[in-house]
Amino acid sequence: MKDILKNIIESNLADNHVLMAFNEGGKGNYIRIVIDSVDPITLGDTTSFAKKLRNSEEYINKYPDGIRLEVTTPGIGQPLEKHFQYVKNINRGLRIEYSENNEITSFDGKLVEVNEDSLKLSSKEGNYILKFDQILSARVKIAFK
Repeated sequence: MKDILKNIIESNLADNHVLMAFNEGGKGNYIRIVIDSVDPITLGDTTSFAKKLRNSEEYINKYPDGIRLEVTTPGIGQPLEKHFQYVKNINRGLRIEYSENNEITSFDGKLVEVNEDSLKLSSKEGNYILKFDQILSARVKIAFK
C-alpha cells in the first residue's frame, strides 16, 4: 500500500523536487508529504504540487472520496538527510553528532565544503573532515543577526 502511494507522489513531483518523507495518518483520511530541493521551495511550489497530485488520475482512483492532504518542506530544525541538503547549507553553522572510534561526539562548526563522500567544517579549533558514514545527525544551527 505504501509503495503505491509513494509511486503516485513521485510521479507528480517536479523534476527538481525530492520526496523526503510521507505518511498516511489516522484511519487513512490524512496524508502528510515532505519535499525538498536544491533550490528553495516556495509556498506556490507546494500548492502547485498539491493541486497536481489531487488532480492526478491515480490519486483520484486511490482516494475517490477525497482525503486531507498536507505538503510541506523540512522544518528548520530537521536533520539533514540527503547530500544536496548539505550542499545547499554551505557557509552555515551545523551541529553534528558523529561516531569515531566507537564514541559518539558532538561538534559545532561552519560547513565550508561538501564532497561526494565527506564534508569539511571549520571552527575556532581548526578544520575537521568527516565522512558521511560517520555522521549520525546534522542540523543547521539557527543564527539570529
